[in-house]
Amino acid sequence: MTLKYNDTILDNQTTITIMLPDKITGPLQSLYVLHGLGDDGSAWQRKTYLETLVADYQVAAIIPSLPRSWYIDQPDGQACFSFLTHSLPTYLSQLLPLSPEPQDHFIMGNSMGGFGTLKWLNTYPDFFQAAVVLSPLVDLEIVPSLMPDYRHVFLDEPLTNYQLTKPFKLTQTPIYWTIGTDDFLFQQNQYFLDKVSLNPASKVVFSPGRHDWLFWNQALNQALAWLPLKK
Repeated sequence: MTLKYNDTILDNQTTITIMLPDKITGPLQSLYVLHGLGDDGSAWQRKTYLETLVADYQVAAIIPSLPRSWYIDQPDGQACFSFLTHSLPTYLSQLLPLSPEPQDHFIMGNSMGGFGTLKWLNTYPDFFQAAVVLSPLVDLEIVPSLMPDYRHVFLDEPLTNYQLTKPFKLTQTPIYWTIGTDDFLFQQNQYFLDKVSLNPASKVVFSPGRHDWLFWNQALNQALAWLPLKK
């Protein structure tokens, strides 16, 4: 399902892709799926097997489209993080038969979406039961080399203002964390993981691969199998 509507927090039209099971037997679990920098929400539909992999589960895969946003409340722009964490869940709870219980909430993101996933977990650790991060960007100091127009999002504020803070909160939510050993973000991921503590139920997987959809498609099946999704 492709949902287009005007969101009051964004003060703009927005597009959400939602993958639903053919047969709904009760309140659905929610899997929020965040895309990376060079994509929009349609990437998860066009470039992966996600729809096939979740088809047998009683879960709604919810894919917002927030290109080049970094999932933050921009100082002179859209409040993307507030939309993601407040407006969107509230709106969808009125539209779909979604379970309100935190044990039925999950999140997954790749690259910039991995940063958004960790930011959400770090800010509201009680909202999700478990999470998946695929090759996340965890240090924003690299952003200018990836996004020359980054000041359209961050203006002239120091990027350190948006770094992940209070990482000890990551101990609350189990995370499936994977990245390819040939990924240009591999070293910053290693450094970050050495500095933070994860929930003991978390799983970290390093395997050959680059920062691309070939790696993320390979990782997707095992990552979703790790989540406690209901059939």
